[in-house]
Amino acid sequence: MSGQRTVQWVLILIALALLVVLIRQRQSAVETVVEVPTPLRKGDGARINRIERNAGPVDLILEREDGRWKLREPVADLASERMVRGLLRHFEEPGIQRTLESGDSGAFGLDPPRGILRFRFRNGRELEIAIGDATPSGESVYASWTGLGKVAIVPKYVANRYYETDLLYWREREPLPPLPSQIDSVWVSWPGERARIRRHDRESWELLAPADRVADGLACARAVASFWRFPFDRFFDDARPLAELGLDAPAAVWIIHRAGRRDTLAIGARTESHQMVLQLRGRAPGLVRDDPYPVLTGGLSQLEDRRLYRLDGQEPRLMTVSRGREGWVFLRRRGEWWGRRVLPTEGGAMFRDDRPDTTAGSFEPLQEPSMTRDLSELLRLRADAWVERAVSFAETDVFQTQLWTDDGTLRWVRFLRRAAYDDTTHVRCSHSPQRLLKTGSPVVAGWFERLGRVSSN
Repeated sequence: MSGQRTVQWVLILIALALLVVLIRQRQSAVETVVEVPTPLRKGDGARINRIERNAGPVDLILEREDGRWKLREPVADLASERMVRGLLRHFEEPGIQRTLESGDSGAFGLDPPRGILRFRFRNGRELEIAIGDATPSGESVYASWTGLGKVAIVPKYVANRYYETDLLYWREREPLPPLPSQIDSVWVSWPGERARIRRHDRESWELLAPADRVADGLACARAVASFWRFPFDRFFDDARPLAELGLDAPAAVWIIHRAGRRDTLAIGARTESHQMVLQLRGRAPGLVRDDPYPVLTGGLSQLEDRRLYRLDGQEPRLMTVSRGREGWVFLRRRGEWWGRRVLPTEGGAMFRDDRPDTTAGSFEPLQEPSMTRDLSELLRLRADAWVERAVSFAETDVFQTQLWTDDGTLRWVRFLRRAAYDDTTHVRCSHSPQRLLKTGSPVVAGWFERLGRVSSN
């Protein structure tokens, strides 16, 4: 009996020894580090004009046409230049250095492979890169390609990004296709309204039509940048009615001119899921986040300069804030604001735009931090919108500011509201005295409240 047990133990030990040898041989094969040529040589990417993928959730065919990549299957669309560049760059750059010197390719999921990428060159040559199973560590996958003659190990993210991604990631998701050239001009149309805007630089834009308006460079730049900032989350490839998407009568149409190229984008309906329909002419409509919807569809008012003072680099020197015959005179000294109350003899002069006497009264540094802050915020304030219709101001509550800059120029702004409980304040400015702006800024409401306390004392 003891002899049988001995034989059993010997057999078990032999089996364990063989298993250890096999594991070590496999580990040794996996960990062999040799110099492996990359599937693509440096510069090969520029000579490839067709890519096929037989892998993942959907098979793909991409072709280069007129200098950019386009999807042919399963839909006809612009391809993601970023995705294709990343794919070609990965297989051109060194980094695949581990190979298995021996082994059945079927044992590594390469016969048949889990996925295949085929590259066709302009001269007709083809390169096929196949991927198989994951390695025991789970951090890499087995791969092989034309001319290698062995099994390589590549990072798993290669499989995740290029073999297993959904169709959406291979489509150009930026609504406005990227180009190296800068924007020259923009034409925009809204229901009953149009605008033409010329770009001088990143923050300098000029309204060409209507020519009597001033463009808000920041608003124009943000509006156009939204076509790159917010990518498509979904495309409507089925032929659904335009009315269902709000594209039968778009909320806005933007035409972007770049180096002779003209791209037309239509803004459609806004959804309950905080998205909006957008379509580039020639492509299927899709959904993007609706963050820029107000500036894109809000009409000319959203693209006009809504600054109240338009200092344009001029430094404020002297300022009054008054309501009736009460208020303050502020003087800028050594980079800080000093102030005094409006004198009884000059209260009525506030609405005659007379410059207050800076030698009269006693100016003192502002001791109240909130007043210093509110004064600075008032000078930086942008209104919410221009008002194009007539507004009645019977029994209006008003306060006015006057501002003189270093060059002696006077800018005045009048704030008007119908009653103390009115959340909206209308604004009339010296730069556009025939038009009105409106704002719901708490800074303005704070000044009304501060001036009201002064008047009641």
